Amino acid sequence: MLALTEIQRSEIICLYKNNEPISKIAKILDIHRTIISRTIKKHIDGEYLAIKQRSGHPKLINNENQKTLKKIFKAKSAEQIKTNLMKKQIVMFQLRLLEEH
Repeated sequence: MLALTEIQRSEIICLYKNNEPISKIAKILDIHRTIISRTIKKHIDGEYLAIKQRSGHPKLINNENQKTLKKIFKAKSAEQIKTNLMKKQIVMFQLRLLEEH
């Protein structure tokens, strides 16, 4: 099961506060009634509904590498992406060689 986004939670609470029944909210948002009910209960109980840090696997790449990948994939064509990736690999290889010597 995927976690609800903050926007989805807000939509659920907004519809709930407008006196929409849970079954109708579930149909409108295409989310199971049980999830709707739990979200409303957490809201009523005053639990913090913002996105929380999740436990589990650490990120595979850090923020700096994420930015680099975004720049690489902004290219227009598959050939440009391939070229950008190859350039990045060459730079990384050269950096490793410098570190070794």
